[in-house]
Amino acid sequence: MTQPPRNKTRADKARDGAPPVKDVTAGPVAMQLASTNPGGGGFATEGEWTAVKSSNIKKIRWERALSVEFHNGKIYHYVGVPPEVWRALMGAKSHGSFLQTAVINKYPVRKT
Repeated sequence: MTQPPRNKTRADKARDGAPPVKDVTAGPVAMQLASTNPGGGGFATEGEWTAVKSSNIKKIRWERALSVEFHNGKIYHYVGVPPEVWRALMGAKSHGSFLQTAVINKYPVRKT
């Protein structure tokens, strides 16, 4: 007897529509991350804020939730964003476009 398919969660649906995840540990993406990390650590590190080059976004952090600080000072915390989406966001050519496409309206948000 086969099991009926389970209902997809919000996170499942978001992953289905998310762009492919890039490997950010080598190559030009790693070079881009190294140049945007003011601490000089090379890669964006889980739990630490990483400054990015963006017209709207000042810095990004992932630690159980994706936190985004905008240049206007507002901080948004997107709950349930998997680390793979955070890595893809950090490697995206346009952080704002990726955030709009893969995160906003796909995950619950809390503003601070």
